[in-house]
Amino acid sequence: MPKYYYHCHLCHSNFYVHHMISETQELCTLCGESEISKLLTKPLYITKSNSVQKTGDLTKKYIDDNKEVLENMKKEAKSEMYE
Repeated sequence: MPKYYYHCHLCHSNFYVHHMISETQELCTLCGESEISKLLTKPLYITKSNSVQKTGDLTKKYIDDNKEVLENMKKEAKSEMYE
């Protein structure tokens, strides 16, 4: 199962969780808070065949997979007010 990194806005800790790509993490594993954000993670790609994947293809797939996460992070950053 893939490992996903999250950040808790209450306890300001980062933690990781193993879950399927179709699942989501709802609560911080450290404090139980529901205000968490998924962080970008480096992809780990292992093939079971003898085919070789080009680095550019893997990078494009990684960028496409994380576009939604980046958009959500941008919206969150724009909505926050700093003193």
